[in-house]
Amino acid sequence: MKNHKSNLPLFTWNGEPWHPQYTMHKAAPPALTGEGVKLRVKNAVIYATNVRRDKRLREFYESCSHRRSSVHRTAVMDYQHGPVIEAIHFTGKRQLASLLIEATDNVRVDAVKVIVYDTANKQLETGLAIYQEEEQAWLYECQQNTAASVQVIAMDIPGNKTSAKIQFD
Repeated sequence: MKNHKSNLPLFTWNGEPWHPQYTMHKAAPPALTGEGVKLRVKNAVIYATNVRRDKRLREFYESCSHRRSSVHRTAVMDYQHGPVIEAIHFTGKRQLASLLIEATDNVRVDAVKVIVYDTANKQLETGLAIYQEEEQAWLYECQQNTAASVQVIAMDIPGNKTSAKIQFD
């Protein structure tokens, strides 16, 4: 589900639309101009060259490449584009029970990390979400259900990260 009023995700709580007080933080590269662009492209080419040398990564990118696209080009594009957190769905009654996170990438989201904070912004728990094939989303079961905020970090194979932090009322 996508909130069409903005590029922020639509949240649900027990299947009902929910609009909490939240802030979105996306880990994005700084504005690239001149030398910054050259450095980013240079690093992407170095990454793609290393992908071609690594048998396991080369086979993975071959399986992800389109018919008219090379492994090198797919790896360069993957390096330059980070994952996107499309939506976060919450379940539980008055307390946080689980999170279902929809995260996408141009090749593959490699991992989704969840950090749960209390009202004093102290970290209560952290862990990795598990990919659910049938929902095509990442599931995280919360151990501490007294959360005041949750941070979700999606990571892809080259190491690009996108972060969303949700503040509860």
